[in-house]
Amino acid sequence: MFEIISVVHAAESAAEAAPEGGVAGTLGINLKLFIAQLVNFSIVFFILWKLVFKNIIKTLGERQKKIENSLLHAQKVEENLTRSEEDYKEKIKLAQAEAHALIKAAEEKALQAGAKIKEKTKEELAAALAQAKAAIQAEREIMMQETKRVIADLVVQITEKLLREKLTDAKDKQLIEKIITKN
Repeated sequence: MFEIISVVHAAESAAEAAPEGGVAGTLGINLKLFIAQLVNFSIVFFILWKLVFKNIIKTLGERQKKIENSLLHAQKVEENLTRSEEDYKEKIKLAQAEAHALIKAAEEKALQAGAKIKEKTKEELAAALAQAKAAIQAEREIMMQETKRVIADLVVQITEKLLREKLTDAKDKQLIEKIITKN
């Protein structure tokens, strides 16, 4: 309660001390001093506006443009990077496809070369076999001729031997009997 009495007492003493001048006076504002401060504020504001604020606003505008340009540049760089990555991936795919095609072509050439070598080897083996057969046949014919010649010589020698011996009736009978008994 003591507080309420002191607030009321303070309000009464402020109302008595307030100069006369209407609403501003009741609020405790000196109008002349207020106008002088308002003029001073306007002059300081005008000087600050001309010298400082315009430069600050200009610098902020330039800085904003730089930031916008940097953002645009960053966006373009990002787009270029994305395109470069896509190009890189596409080139990698093309290189892989080309490598697969080269490998397949090399495999086909190797198979063809292998087939040619195999065919050539078969031909060489066939030629060597034919040559060996011909050599064996020639050797056989030579042996047959040699055998025929040896047999003919033996027949001639035996015949000569038989004819040289004198055939007697007893030997004739014996020879005839041998031939008959064999048959």
